[in-house]
Amino acid sequence: MRFARTVRVLSALAGVIAVSGARAVENNQSDVIAPQPSERASEPDRFVLSKGECSVVRRDVTIHDEQRGKDIELRVRIPRPAAGKSAPAEGWPLVVFSHGAGGSRDAFPDLLEFWGSHGYATIAITHEDSLLLKRRRGEGQSLRELASEKRRRELRNSVDLGNRVGDCSFVLDHLEQISDAVFKGGGQAFTIDRSKVAIAGHSAGAFTTQLVAGVKVRAAGVGERGLGFTSVADDRFKAAIVISGQGTTSKILGDEAWNEVKVPMFVIGGSLDLSPPGMGPETPESRRHPFEYARGVAKGGPAAYLLYIEGATHSSYSGKSVSALRRDEASTDVSQIGAAVRSGTTLFLDTHLKHDDEAKKTLESDMLKRTIPGKVTFERK
Repeated sequence: MRFARTVRVLSALAGVIAVSGARAVENNQSDVIAPQPSERASEPDRFVLSKGECSVVRRDVTIHDEQRGKDIELRVRIPRPAAGKSAPAEGWPLVVFSHGAGGSRDAFPDLLEFWGSHGYATIAITHEDSLLLKRRRGEGQSLRELASEKRRRELRNSVDLGNRVGDCSFVLDHLEQISDAVFKGGGQAFTIDRSKVAIAGHSAGAFTTQLVAGVKVRAAGVGERGLGFTSVADDRFKAAIVISGQGTTSKILGDEAWNEVKVPMFVIGGSLDLSPPGMGPETPESRRHPFEYARGVAKGGPAAYLLYIEGATHSSYSGKSVSALRRDEASTDVSQIGAAVRSGTTLFLDTHLKHDDEAKKTLESDMLKRTIPGKVTFERK
C-alpha cells in the first residue's frame, strides 16, 4: 500500500454532454484531479491509507428517463492510469453514490476522488429532493429556510425512496450512453466491469443504498401497495457502503429487514450522529443497526463491517465541518474522521470488488482502529 498523497484540483476542459434514453441536454465542465505528493501522518503509529496512483477526470452529464419523464443529473469521475499503466481490460469497477436529503451530485467530492485515485469510476446522482433542483424550479427552499423544523420536515417528506432506487438502477441501465456522452463532450470513453459495481450513500442516500442492497421495507415506504414488507433490490450491485444510515427507529423498517441482504455491507456511524428535529428519529445507536441486524458470515449471510467513530456527527464523514441542516460540531478532528472513512471504505471496496487479498488481510485486522487512536470502534462479522 502507498501512504500519504493529496490532490490538487485543476480546472480543465469544457464540453457538451448528452444522452437520450439517456439523451444529452446540457453543457458542463470537466476537471482533472491529479495526485500530488504530501506529508505522512504525524503520528508514527497511525494507519491512514494513502492516495492512489490514478488521476481522476470529472464530467457532468444529464441523462433523460423517458419512462418517468425526468432528467437525472450526474457527476461522473473516471480514473486516469499513471504513466506507463493502462485501464483494466475488463473495465473499471464502479461505485454509484446517492446523496442525503436536499443534496446533489456535489456530495462527498474528496471521498469519491479518493476512490477514483485507487481505480474506481464513480457516478454521483442528483435526486429529485435536491435543494438545487427545487430552487431551479422556483420552489424557493434555501439552506437558511431549513433552520425551521417545519421546512426540514417538508424536505424529509419530499424524499421518494422508490424513485431514488429507480435512479440508481437507471444509471446501470445506461452506462454505455453515459460513456458516449462523455466522449462526445471531449472526454474519454470508458468501460465498466459490470461484475464489480457497488452502491454507496449518506443519510437519505444511506437508506437508498440499503434498499438497493436488499433491505426490506414496508411497501408504502417505496410507493407500492400492501401492508407487508417488500424488497426493491437491484442484484447488479455487489457491495454497499452505508454512511449514517437508518435502523429500526424508522417506521418502515423492522427487526428482520436485513435478513435477505445478499451483498457485503460497510456501515459507518458516530457517537454524536443524531437526526435534527424534523429530519427523522435516528440516534447514534440506530446508526449501528444495519450492522447489528445483518446476519454476517457466521449466520450464513454476507460479511458486514462497522466503523463507529467517537465524536463524529452527521455532517462530519466527508472530512469537512459543514452541515446543510444544522450547526453540528464534531468533537473529533473532522480531517481525521474523513481519513478513517476513506481508508475503511477503500479497503472494503478492494476486498469485495477487486478481491484483493492484501486489502482483505488489512480490513480483517485491527488496522482501522489506528486511523484515530482511541476513537474508532471497528467490528466485523
